[in-house]
Amino acid sequence: MEFIGTAGRITFAVSVPTPFTVVDDDGTRSFDIGYPEWVHQPMVESIVAEMRGEGRCSSTGSSAARAAWFADEVLRGSGPGQPA
Repeated sequence: MEFIGTAGRITFAVSVPTPFTVVDDDGTRSFDIGYPEWVHQPMVESIVAEMRGEGRCSSTGSSAARAAWFADEVLRGSGPGQPA
């Protein structure tokens, strides 16, 4: 993914462990922050806890739909409210 702003841009991958790249007036810098071994574990644990009646999951069908819509918009190359 790439986000472009008035001060520069940031590029990163979503599902593979690659470095973040920042390009701005100071040049190009890469940040290798690693990739958590169990990136989805906290969400899965909260879903299981809710299904068992032992807690609440912060994600809902509505919030998942919003996240999916946003990801689709970004991946097809347009931002929210921008022409495709």
